[in-house]
Amino acid sequence: MNTIITKNDTEKQFKSTINRFFKKNKINALLKQSNFSKEKGVPCGSIFKFIFLLVFTGKNLFRTLDSKNTKASFAKDTVYRFLNSTHFNWRKFLLLLSSSIIKNDIQSLTSNDRVNVLIVDDSFYSRARSKSVELLANVFDHVDCRYKKGFRMLTLAFTLLSSEKEKNRICPMNPITDKRSNSYKIKAEAIKKSPDVMIDLIKQAAAYAIPGTYVLFDSWFTYPKTLIRILELKFHTIAMVKAMIKVFYGYEDKKLNLKSLYAA
Repeated sequence: MNTIITKNDTEKQFKSTINRFFKKNKINALLKQSNFSKEKGVPCGSIFKFIFLLVFTGKNLFRTLDSKNTKASFAKDTVYRFLNSTHFNWRKFLLLLSSSIIKNDIQSLTSNDRVNVLIVDDSFYSRARSKSVELLANVFDHVDCRYKKGFRMLTLAFTLLSSEKEKNRICPMNPITDKRSNSYKIKAEAIKKSPDVMIDLIKQAAAYAIPGTYVLFDSWFTYPKTLIRILELKFHTIAMVKAMIKVFYGYEDKKLNLKSLYAA
């Protein structure tokens, strides 16, 4: 006898999997810890689950909410207000959730002898058509070796960087942003130097018990000052080193630049 699996059966099974994930990782509690709260109306957990489902089903937010078949108990304005809130701490939520997944699902599968590494990377995030995005800047794209309109996307915990040089910023920060809000903190971070932001991200990862012994990144971050600051946080570094003539390394009681060190 053949069993016919319908689209509705697949969606029910998928929603059941999502519900188990939310329950196991106590998503609603993590949201509350991260300042996700509403005085009235639809709970934050319900809105977040709706958006979460859209990502994994590949559905469009606007079309889904406008559809007559949608079962959502809220309008699109509710979702937009949720996504645009300046008080929700998305960084904290991401770190709490990552820590939960590592603790509940990954640690039991990983040998105690395995070395854990925090990987820091940055890539260009294009906003070529944008004109009025807050803190939009001309930033350097390492792939094409030229300045482009957009942001630098720094990943350890996700953050978008503008430019620390005001002359490179196309759009300023909104002057009426509440300086007590999480939104302001993220915007202030976006105009700091990337090595400083990286150090802050490493501190936050350690504070939320994200395991790591080494920090790994490319040569863009490899400066003696940065390596020393990482060591002070009790992490070691794995990285490609820039061939800088005036930077020296100790080797057999000698001070050698990278070219001389490599030859030795």
